[in-house]
Parts: sequence; C-alpha cells; structure tokens
Amino acid sequence: MVQLRDSYAEWLVKRVVTPVQWVLRVLLIAGAIVLSVCLFFVPIAGVLLAAGVIYLTYRLFRAFNVEYEYIATNGAIDIDRITARSKRKRLHSFDAKAIELLARVNDPDHKGEFDSVSYRTKLDFSSGAVSDRTLFCVYNDKEGGRTRLVWEPNDKIIEQFRQLVPSKVKL
Repeated sequence: MVQLRDSYAEWLVKRVVTPVQWVLRVLLIAGAIVLSVCLFFVPIAGVLLAAGVIYLTYRLFRAFNVEYEYIATNGAIDIDRITARSKRKRLHSFDAKAIELLARVNDPDHKGEFDSVSYRTKLDFSSGAVSDRTLFCVYNDKEGGRTRLVWEPNDKIIEQFRQLVPSKVKL
C-alpha cells in the first residue's frame, strides 16, 4: 500500500510601492493637513471632524501596504491579499494539476506565451518588480477560462509543481 504525503508551503511577497502611489500618499497627507487646519476654525465640531479626517487619512495611507500570501496544500494553490498587515482576503485559488506552463517571466523561450493575447484573465499577484524569482503560469480556470498568473513562489511551492506536473515546469 502506497502512502501519500501531505505537502504544505506558504510564502509572503510584499508589493512594491509605485511612484504613482508615492504621489498619492503625498497628496493624501497634504490634503489631510489642509482640511484639518481649515476644520479647526469651525466651532466645536471642527476638532472632531479634523480628528476624523486624520484617522481616515491614516487608514487610507495604510491601505497602500499590500502583501500577497501564496499557500500550497497538496497541489491546491490559494492566493490571499493582506492589506495593512491586518485585513486578509482570498483573491484566487486553482489546482496545480490544471497548469499548462510554469516559467520565468523574463525567459526568452517563453516570451510568446507570456505576451499572448489569448488569455481571458491576466492576474498579477507579484511584488511588482520583475526579477529572476518572478514566474508566470498558464492554466484553464473553471470560472475565468484561460488564465495567466504572474507571481513569485518560493522553492517549496515550485517543488510541489515539479512533483505534480513535472513536464509543465520549465525552469
């Protein structure tokens, strides 16, 4: 009798803050300061409204801090978004056995597959900075049809793919 081993791996990737997000942060802080100063001159309720504006700015500012967590359990891949290190939301799930290809984003041999327009859904759950760790996989999703996913899994997750679908892993 053959015993199957359970496999589990998880990995956390922090999203890089883009220049546009930095500009939005600066505008958010500047707007909050101007609005708070103006509200201080409103009798009684102004101080409460200014405190509310400062709190809202703090919450919006923290919303720019995004991390993606990849969880691989026996070939089932779940991707969660963690916002401000406190709020978690399941974004996507798929089965590793459903993939057609797993390759590096910057691999010239698979540039045609990466740039193809035949994908119904294109997902990017990577840090936002392309590196040697940035991979993409192509699979047929039950809900979204043919899907391209860009992500940065660790070696343990890649090893699960190698065990489940070795001919599809092109690394």
